[in-house]
Amino acid sequence: MSAIEAPREAAHDVEPGVEPPVKFDATPPELDPDPDPRVEARDRLRLLALSRDGRRALLGVIEPGARAPELRLVDVAAREVTARLELMSIAALPRPMWPDGRDPDFAARLDRAVHGNRMLAEELAAAGALLAELPSRGGTNLAAAGAAHVVYTDGAAITIARSGEVHTERIAGASDPQVAPDGATLIVRSAAGLRVVPIAGPIPAPIPETARLVPRTPSVALGRDTLRFVEIAEARACAVDVSLAQRRVVHRTCAPACGECTIALPALSPSGAWLAWTADAHVRAMNVATGVASVDAPLDLGVAGDAALAVSDRGRVHAEAGGVSWDVRAKTAHQLSTPVAMRDCTFREDALVCVRGDHVAVLELPR
Repeated sequence: MSAIEAPREAAHDVEPGVEPPVKFDATPPELDPDPDPRVEARDRLRLLALSRDGRRALLGVIEPGARAPELRLVDVAAREVTARLELMSIAALPRPMWPDGRDPDFAARLDRAVHGNRMLAEELAAAGALLAELPSRGGTNLAAAGAAHVVYTDGAAITIARSGEVHTERIAGASDPQVAPDGATLIVRSAAGLRVVPIAGPIPAPIPETARLVPRTPSVALGRDTLRFVEIAEARACAVDVSLAQRRVVHRTCAPACGECTIALPALSPSGAWLAWTADAHVRAMNVATGVASVDAPLDLGVAGDAALAVSDRGRVHAEAGGVSWDVRAKTAHQLSTPVAMRDCTFREDALVCVRGDHVAVLELPR
C-alpha cells in the first residue's frame, strides 16, 4: 500500500474528476498606494499570520542563518509596526553543517549553546507571548502555545522552551513547528512524519503515513484536533487530514496523477476548501470536497525562487510569479502591475494580503 492510499477503515478517499480547461480575460485591478520608497525591501520578511478580521498581521524573519531575525506585529490599515522583537539569541545558535543528519558534532554544539542560556530562554518566552496573539499556521521555524511552550527548528533538531527551561531534541528534518487547534500543543514535521510536542513529557513517535507532508506549506485547522496538510506523492497533489487525537490520517483527497510532471508550489485556501499547485508550467486547482480539478492554465514562473501561489476559499488562484490572479469560478484572469514586489500572499475573502516592502499591502480584486 502506498503512502497516499489510506486503509479503508482509516480514510475515505474521493474519486477526482476533471473539468475542461478555463479560458481567461485580462483586466488589471487598481492597486493600493505604493509604500514609502525610503523603506528598503526586506526580501526575507514573511507573512506568518493574519488576524481573523484582517486588521493585524504577524511578520517575521526567522529562517536559520538569518543575520537579523525578528518578529513584527503590524497594523495593516495604518501600516504601522505595533510590536517588534529582535531574536539575536536565535541567530547565535549553531547550525548543522549538513541538514541531512550527517553532522555528528552538531547535537553537542547545540546543547552547549542552549544549556544555561538565560538570554535565549527569555527571548523565546517573549517570542511565545507575541506568537500567541496571532498563531502561525506553519511554514516557518518558530511556534508557541503561549510564553511557556515555544519550539524553534533548524532542520536537524528542535529547541524547546518550557516554562523558562530550554533543552534540545535531535529530530532529523525538523521543520514547520505550529500550534495545534487545541491551542496548547505544538506539532513539528520531520523526515519520519508528524511529531507532537506536548507541554510536558517526552515527544511521542511520529504519526504514521505523514512522512510525505510538504514542508514550508501552511496547514489548516478543521476542528479541535484535526489539521489539513498537503502531500505530494506519485505525481499527485493531495489534501491530507490528520487527527492528532487518533494519531492517524482520517481523510485523503488526491488530484489525478500528471504522469512525469513536476508538482510544486502547493497552497491551501484559508479554510482548506481548495488546493492549488503547479504542474510543470501550468497552474492547477482542486475543490477538496469534490476532488474535482477545475483549472489548468499556463504560467510563466519566471525566477523559480520567487514563485508562489495563494488560493481563496472561492477557488480564485493568485500566482505571485508573473503577477497573475486566476479566478476559477468566474473563469477570468487579472494581470497585476506593481513596481514593488508583493510576496507571501494569502487571501481574505476576495482581497489579497501580501508582504510589500517592510509592511503589508491589501489588494482588492474585482469580483
